[in-house]
Amino acid sequence: MKDRFAGNKLNKTYDLVCIDERMLKAFKGIYSEVLIKLAKTIMAGRSPVGMSLSVRIFEPESLISRVSNWWALYPHYLGQAN
Repeated sequence: MKDRFAGNKLNKTYDLVCIDERMLKAFKGIYSEVLIKLAKTIMAGRSPVGMSLSVRIFEPESLISRVSNWWALYPHYLGQAN
């Protein structure tokens, strides 16, 4: 359970605060990106409910990195299938 919160700490008011510089750098600029997209959606007269969010919010890895990780495990599972 402890490793789940690695890179974070609790402050005096028991808020979870990220202290991992690598993670903070990876997510830098996401708030402004979402706010700009929200403003454009509203100005176009569309509902913000259907607005798509940046993939950077959910997954800091690139698509090619994730695909290569999936294929790296392929021999492991293929060997067990026999």
